[in-house]
Amino acid sequence: MYEVRKLQAGEAEAVRAFLEARAESSMFLLSNIAAAGIGNPNLRYGGDYWGAFDGRLVGVLGHFWNHNVILQVPDAAARVALFAEVRKSLTRPVAGILGPDDQVADGLSRLALSDADFAADLREQLFALPATALLMPAPKGTVSVYHWKEGDPALMRRWLRDYNLETLGAEPGEKLDQEMAAAVAMAAGLDRWVLEVNGAPVALAGFNARVDRLVQVGPVWTPPENRGRGYARLLLALILEKAFAEGATKAVLFTSNPAGDRAYRAVGFEPCGDYRLAILKAPVSLH
Repeated sequence: MYEVRKLQAGEAEAVRAFLEARAESSMFLLSNIAAAGIGNPNLRYGGDYWGAFDGRLVGVLGHFWNHNVILQVPDAAARVALFAEVRKSLTRPVAGILGPDDQVADGLSRLALSDADFAADLREQLFALPATALLMPAPKGTVSVYHWKEGDPALMRRWLRDYNLETLGAEPGEKLDQEMAAAVAMAAGLDRWVLEVNGAPVALAGFNARVDRLVQVGPVWTPPENRGRGYARLLLALILEKAFAEGATKAVLFTSNPAGDRAYRAVGFEPCGDYRLAILKAPVSLH
């Protein structure tokens, strides 16, 4: 029998220890706890957390400010108990489920979302790169890297919009444009970098999570007209070199894109697991 209950702020240290033992596939959970703690669902990066226990913590589920559910519940029997309780307890709609592939598949089934309309349902390969294994591509032309807050805001909005349309299945329209404008407006607070070659911006990359000595890569975007020239892998290697110099010891990422797979392997990443992002076209209420 498993005990399932809502987690409290005072349990954050135990939750972090559980997640850090599975850090490669727990970066969103770890970074959200670092940003907003536990039990602050109305804060950006905040959420409600539930834990499954068999005397010790064996699974964590978070339901966040953006309505996404994120999982780290390796024990299949614990997932049965956890999803049964959470399905009764959620007070807000679900916009998507993220986590290791088998866990997300189980969650979609047990929360009755398997037949929902998805904007994106991406089964991804999880990769890791120790700092000592970074391979630096040779630059072609005169290159520089700058934070995207220093770039052309209109170009950054367009690139971010196109990335969301192509990669995450976003719906075009005014709502998406407003979201991209808001993201670029808070550019200083986001870990995004632009590669410039011979005076022209050609690619965007960054980190979507940093926890202790780990960084998680995302997004990585090269506009179609600039693809096939190695820009993404060069930019990625350059920002990783900087992150490693600042004290990070490992990077992780996930991808289902064959070109991305080649680019990431070219700078030293190796497969270490799987991940899945199942994002609904619109949030669904479970009640």
